[in-house]
Amino acid sequence: MNLKAFYSQVSIPNGEKQENKWFFLPVIPSILWIVFSLISLFTIDLSVIKDPFVIFSILSRLLFPLFSIYFIKQFYIERKLKSINYNHMLNFIGYSISLTYVLYMLPGVVLDFYQSGKSSIIFTLFVVLSALCPLALYLLLKNRKVKLASSYFTVKEVDTEIKIKKDKKLKKAHQRVLRAERTMLQNLWFEVFDPLMWAILWVLLINNTLFQLYEIPSSSMVPEFLEKDRVVATKLFSGPALPLTKFYFPEIDSPSAGEIVTFNNPKVDDPNSSLHYKNVLTRILQPFVFMLTFSKVDIDTDENGNPQARQLVKRVIGEPGEKICMVNDKMYKKVEGGEWTLMSDIPGQKEWGRADLFSLDSKNSGNQYINTELRKELDQAARLVFESDPATLERELVKEKSLLIESIDRIDVIQFLNTLMSYNRKNISDVTRVIDDIEESYRNMMLINRSSKTLASKKKDVEEFNKNLEDYELFTVFDKINDLRDILQMDRKHLVDSLSTGVVIPNDASPYTGFTTKLDALIKLKSLQFYNRILSGGDFATRDSLTRELKLLSVYTSGLQFRNYIQPFFGAGNFPEYPEEGYIPEGEYFLMGDNRYNSLDSRMGETYYQISLDPIENPFSEKITVSWEPHTINKNYIHGRVAFILFPFSHFKFFY
Repeated sequence: MNLKAFYSQVSIPNGEKQENKWFFLPVIPSILWIVFSLISLFTIDLSVIKDPFVIFSILSRLLFPLFSIYFIKQFYIERKLKSINYNHMLNFIGYSISLTYVLYMLPGVVLDFYQSGKSSIIFTLFVVLSALCPLALYLLLKNRKVKLASSYFTVKEVDTEIKIKKDKKLKKAHQRVLRAERTMLQNLWFEVFDPLMWAILWVLLINNTLFQLYEIPSSSMVPEFLEKDRVVATKLFSGPALPLTKFYFPEIDSPSAGEIVTFNNPKVDDPNSSLHYKNVLTRILQPFVFMLTFSKVDIDTDENGNPQARQLVKRVIGEPGEKICMVNDKMYKKVEGGEWTLMSDIPGQKEWGRADLFSLDSKNSGNQYINTELRKELDQAARLVFESDPATLERELVKEKSLLIESIDRIDVIQFLNTLMSYNRKNISDVTRVIDDIEESYRNMMLINRSSKTLASKKKDVEEFNKNLEDYELFTVFDKINDLRDILQMDRKHLVDSLSTGVVIPNDASPYTGFTTKLDALIKLKSLQFYNRILSGGDFATRDSLTRELKLLSVYTSGLQFRNYIQPFFGAGNFPEYPEEGYIPEGEYFLMGDNRYNSLDSRMGETYYQISLDPIENPFSEKITVSWEPHTINKNYIHGRVAFILFPFSHFKFFY
């Protein structure tokens, strides 16, 4: 390398001293690009050093410095660049901005994929610094003063370039000249691939920092959003993440209750989750392809070919410093030192949840788990609980318990067990028919908006389910008789000890605790009344007020019990105090879908299990089937707030 020539060119490139600084400036980012690239080699986590993507990243850290050296040689030493070569090199440096960032960041992506760990600040810092060097170099080389100081352009050429950019006719004429000078491959590159690459870069930049388009994947936000609605979320206030990292810019404003937010499903980071990316390549490409296609293409789908639930849309319900619970579809909130308050009574908030969404002709509204008649029965069951008094319940339970013990002592237990078995054998075929009929009709009703049936056929399906729901009382009686058989075979002392009659609701109890305490006591009372009626006179009558109330309470708590599974409702309309201890911590949010009975949100997990309504589990406490797995979403996973519905135009709506 001719250092003397280099010094001479740097010192007096054009013989004009005032322009020297502009000629010299590009060498600074060029050298820093080399330095930062080499330093970044030593910030890579050694645990992933053998991964092919990491090896490729290491090679890129060597190739880009070589290009920078080549640039210095061409620009400052050999000085043989023509204006067209200058522009070609400028284009390549432009591509190098994003290539440097993405390729250098690969070790961090690999580390996150295998260990769900955040890369070190030092690693991320030197990746960012390395990517800023070609950016600075690109901006300098486009600068008019640098072009003139380099002597590769005359004043006339630079002024002509400016005129060409402003004048469409001159621009077209200039493009014709360039086409004639270039080869076919060069024309293909600069007229097709070059604009495409810059368009991709801008789309990614805008999607990652300003706005992003989403397609609603489920019916959890019905009626606000239907399936397949396309919404635009703004990221201006949420503190967008540095691409391919878990480092976030400071947020301008925190989400508040009622706002609809977009967020990444935290289960993506769990290696044992089905949402975890299949491999490192999909981890890198999936977010980019998803953004570039405006959420239309997911290259890492589930086993059925459907998009994975990695990007979700829900409403903020619980904020830091609050605790929440839900009773019969109504949210309650509490802050430290305050009282439990209906969310709808808090200024600026309301009850966003919907439990009355059944429709026969609502396209893209998803599965409908509750129709009008079922909703009415669930509300009737809840009303029985709300109208009950703890003192009265306790008094009646003491009376019915005493009567039960007396009746058991009086009867011939063996003979009565035979009577019960005889009744069930006689009715088993009818009960089986009821179960099969309601299962089939419920499935038809649930999928009614996904079918192509006529409106008349849909109405017939609903009427059939309503009839079978009424007949379900026969199963409730059958089930209670089985429970009575178990009671008759219990040890007398165990029976007396386990059958509690106390109905105590602490003064500081949450609305959920107060409700479920009365619910458990009411079910226990109605069951004892039914047992005593049978024991006292063998009255197996159905379709009266007592058996109807038992059926209402059974459906409310236990759901509809089919042959191979249970369709529960209690866990979707009710939710215990959360957090159990303390309040939602800073930076965490409790998110829910408006469609409470069809939303996998902060309340729910993926596995159903049974728990007792009574915290002190006993044979007489009602069991409920739930899938609760309460959790909050950290603000770092929240990356946008829905600004408006873009499509279909019939749903167009602004949210700000």
